[in-house]
Amino acid sequence: MNYEELAKKARYFKKSDEGGAAMCQVLEDMRNETAERVARETAEKMIEDGEISLEKIARYLPSLSMDELKKIAAKIVQ
Repeated sequence: MNYEELAKKARYFKKSDEGGAAMCQVLEDMRNETAERVARETAEKMIEDGEISLEKIARYLPSLSMDELKKIAAKIVQ
């Protein structure tokens, strides 16, 4: 690597237990954020179709509460 500071950081994440744990946490956070975004996008599409009740959507997407689904539906109706 041409940049010593970058090389130090890469070594930290690759070689140390703390660096490995930090990377695992970052990746887990990214995965959770992506799952939440996909669930919201799916709920929006289902609500826009208007063929499925909020209760049924909540059953299909358990990561979203009924209150969250109502907020999403209210935004779509506006």
